[in-house]
Amino acid sequence: MYDEGYIRYTHIRNLAWKLLLKHEVRSLPVDARALAEASDVRVMRYEDAEALIEACGLEKVQRENRAFSVYTDCWRILYDDNSRAPMFAIAHELAHILLKHPMKQKKVGFFTAHYTDYNQGSVTFLADEQDADKFAVRLLAPACILHRLKMADTETIAELCGLPRRDAYERSERLKQLVQRNHFFSHKDEEEVYDQFYPYMEKNPEFFSV
Repeated sequence: MYDEGYIRYTHIRNLAWKLLLKHEVRSLPVDARALAEASDVRVMRYEDAEALIEACGLEKVQRENRAFSVYTDCWRILYDDNSRAPMFAIAHELAHILLKHPMKQKKVGFFTAHYTDYNQGSVTFLADEQDADKFAVRLLAPACILHRLKMADTETIAELCGLPRRDAYERSERLKQLVQRNHFFSHKDEEEVYDQFYPYMEKNPEFFSV
């Protein structure tokens, strides 16, 4: 039976694995900024992008968001380096770009992260925003690596992988489900990600514990 939600999920999951493999990421934390730059997306801190933001008339977008993406002559992700979980914000924006989500239009096309100051942190779970979050979590916190290192609690995932606590909690709960079902390595890309991270994991004492 056709399941659009599952098809969207597997596409996002597989895209995250392929990005880790393509750019030979071998350890945690994953540098989302480096992956964006390697994907021909410029990444700029707000303080370094003031002229661009002013030229595009996006000062309000900057004030209300921890990160957003714009396309002018090339893709750029602009972000607040002093916000919580900046790597997650960058990965979230990179997802919008790689998944080719439709842009909002205001002088230039742009995406914004869904968490904002003006709505007191409330979350509107639109499909594209859910997808961007799923991608960011799977890029920054590969399940098979966390499981093998026995790093499944919320606080460890948040600190090690650079996830907001809410997303780290959801990742922790998802890991419990995967362990219960023993649902790892159902795709060859996951096996390759595991092999690519093996030297890093081997250095961690938890890797050898029973």
